[in-house]
Amino acid sequence: MMQRKIAIWFGLFSLMGLVLACNFSATPTATPIPTPIPTRAVMEGGVTAVPPTVVLLPTNTAVSAATPATAVPTPEQAATKAQPTTRAQPTASLSEVVQPTPAMVGTAVHLFGPGQQDKFTLAAGAFKTYTIQGVKFQPLFVFAETTGEANLILKAAAGTDTAVSNPAAAAPLAEADFSPAGRPEVLVFSPDADGFYTLIVGNQGSGAGETAVFLFDANTDTPLATHYRGESLAAGQTKSFTAQSNDGRPVVAFAQPLDQSDLVLKFIEAGSIANEANYSGPGSAEAAFVLPLRATNYTIEISTADGGAASFTLIVVPLE
Repeated sequence: MMQRKIAIWFGLFSLMGLVLACNFSATPTATPIPTPIPTRAVMEGGVTAVPPTVVLLPTNTAVSAATPATAVPTPEQAATKAQPTTRAQPTASLSEVVQPTPAMVGTAVHLFGPGQQDKFTLAAGAFKTYTIQGVKFQPLFVFAETTGEANLILKAAAGTDTAVSNPAAAAPLAEADFSPAGRPEVLVFSPDADGFYTLIVGNQGSGAGETAVFLFDANTDTPLATHYRGESLAAGQTKSFTAQSNDGRPVVAFAQPLDQSDLVLKFIEAGSIANEANYSGPGSAEAAFVLPLRATNYTIEISTADGGAASFTLIVVPLE
């Protein structure tokens, strides 16, 4: 009997153990949730996002240092995307900021160039200015004529701003003021450097005058002028050229040495010297003009002051 009771109690204890074991193992039998493994997220288009520790800025305003150079937008692109309503289109903005080149200045400021002429009325005490382009050591030749009581003065001044705003006070690099009222003036200007200069035409007379200004150089062809280029003189030689006036209109001549010779320029009419230019030193150009009263033939003679050899260009202008 005692053995039967022991077996019953052993069975009860075993059953209670099984129940307790089932109660303690209920949670583990559920599906476990694994700890997340960090991964690099992939955005649309296959672009890999930066790690969470890096602040991602919009790609149209900033780029990570690791971003390939080909993906970097230009500053213009970034600014255009960031401020689409305030930034002008590229073409318009460029046209606003581009500065004129020397080739553009002729249009921008009405560059007065060789072969050109201008005619106007110049009041007493008045000035007219022109922007001219100088080439180092290349002479520019200016001839101006007027009428009445106008008394011309010609100046070449450095720069453009001051000379244009106050031409009367401009310090001349070259000046011509030799003739009385109603007579022409001729000016030779040889720049010491490339750049833009101001040609000033003034009237110092007591009255207005109908005025004309002409500009020439040795390299520019013009219908008014005949260029004799590549001429030469042997030692002691004189060369002669012929010119005919158009009725009573002036005849102008410019002689430009191509070396350091000291040229002499003469107008000969009927065997007599009508005018002579021997004012400049070696290597410098000479200029002279005559004022015939009718159609006249002239001989223009070129020689050297010291009788030496020379190489030169002669420009003859019978005005119409």
